[in-house]
Amino acid sequence: MKKLMALTISFSLAISQMACSKLFNSSGNIESEKRDAVQNLMADNSQPGGLAMVDKDARIPIVADHNCIDINKIPVEWAEKAKKELHIAYGHTSHGSQITYGLLGMTNFKGEPFTYLKGSPKGSLDLRDNPFGGEKDLGNPDNKTWAVETEKYLRKNKDINVVMWSWCGQLSKGDDEFVQTYLEQMQALEDEFPNVIFIYMTGHLDGTGEEGVLWQNNNKIREFCLDNNKVLFDFADIESYNPDGEYFGDRYANDGCWYDSNNDKKPDKNWAQEWQKAHKEGVDWYDCYSAHSEPINANMKAGAMWWLLARICGYTGNSDEIITENKNDEYYALKLKELGLFLGSDSGFHLEEIPNRLQAAVMLTRLTGGEAEAISKKYPHPFTDGLYGDSYIGYLYHYKLTYGMSAKKFGSEVKIDAPIYMTFLLRVLDYSDTTGDFKIDTALQTAEKLGIITGDYHLYLSKNSFTRGDMANLTYFALKQKIKGKDFTLLEKLVRDKVIDNDTAERFLAD
Repeated sequence: MKKLMALTISFSLAISQMACSKLFNSSGNIESEKRDAVQNLMADNSQPGGLAMVDKDARIPIVADHNCIDINKIPVEWAEKAKKELHIAYGHTSHGSQITYGLLGMTNFKGEPFTYLKGSPKGSLDLRDNPFGGEKDLGNPDNKTWAVETEKYLRKNKDINVVMWSWCGQLSKGDDEFVQTYLEQMQALEDEFPNVIFIYMTGHLDGTGEEGVLWQNNNKIREFCLDNNKVLFDFADIESYNPDGEYFGDRYANDGCWYDSNNDKKPDKNWAQEWQKAHKEGVDWYDCYSAHSEPINANMKAGAMWWLLARICGYTGNSDEIITENKNDEYYALKLKELGLFLGSDSGFHLEEIPNRLQAAVMLTRLTGGEAEAISKKYPHPFTDGLYGDSYIGYLYHYKLTYGMSAKKFGSEVKIDAPIYMTFLLRVLDYSDTTGDFKIDTALQTAEKLGIITGDYHLYLSKNSFTRGDMANLTYFALKQKIKGKDFTLLEKLVRDKVIDNDTAERFLAD
């Protein structure tokens, strides 16, 4: 069990934005926000598909596993977006049909917009079921035919932008070379068709437990996907847990959901049947065909599939997230302007420009609620280069929110990067880089752990120049963050301090 749990935990930590509910009908709120630039949909007629993620070095893994089964947590806007923009080719045999039959059943269970119908008529998810000619999978009739068929199909069907294949039982016997061949062929297809998303897959459980060949092979695929920023549908992980998150992988669970209940390594009970019996059909789960298995297994895989497709479209995993065309950097800048924090100039916000230390100092003084005090008090400071904005620099120095670049130099015109600005924000939130709360070079990691930014946005900021738009973005979310050790947010503190009136704050939050 430790092997699975360690690997599963590593995935969860590495891709925190994909944190989803384990329950089919549960509630909760995940503190994460959308960053469009990390996963960018664009048309390109020169290659099949037209769905292109940004530079693969700027991607993080997307893994659909047992944490991602709750269809109720996926905002309907993202399901609509998936139906509108994704054109999927899916090759499989019987086990793989658990996904498609689960999707068909979901259509009746949830209705619009989570609809998939055979043949993909108008209004349905465009998933082309076994379009490659005959029933084939990743190991049938051999472990190379699927790749040849995929290449041929994509050459003729240039609208396809997502490809997925599933296994039958071949990973239960395959050696290292067998797995490596699969990974190399997937990578070759990704290189040949860069505008197509290829979804990797683990193999279904076979009852051999954590020490079995299947388990080791599945872990090799997981590790490859994690290390190389791939998209993975973790078939085996999903059926290793019931919807409540109870783990059966260390109890020799198999594809039929049977598991060993008395430590004799022989499956004698069925977790799916137990769970279905304890929950209400038509409310907590729905009946559907599920090859070799039980309906709830297909239910969970359908939920994970919708989640994965939404993620491919740019959804971050936040259950409250909606698609709003204005939710870009300008949107955040305008929201901050309502609070009197981000004023810009007559010519606009200049969001594409790289901010300097003085601009950051002005913003941070306003975030503390100290602008009036800064202007009236004109606190002294040792810096000799900050003539414009001298009051703001003095204020921040007085309250130990900035220490300058040296004993005499503040560096007003020096451009800043994301870690520096996040350091300023964390200080405003009462976190200290001098007493061990964080370090300047790990400020973004700290912000991600606190929920100020997502893993997606963290990676984006690490790979791209920091702009005034990013400054507005980070400030917006910092305002919603609780002060260290307090039960109120930075925005609520500004209201308490009468810097911002309550009505203005409520309008700010009503987005």
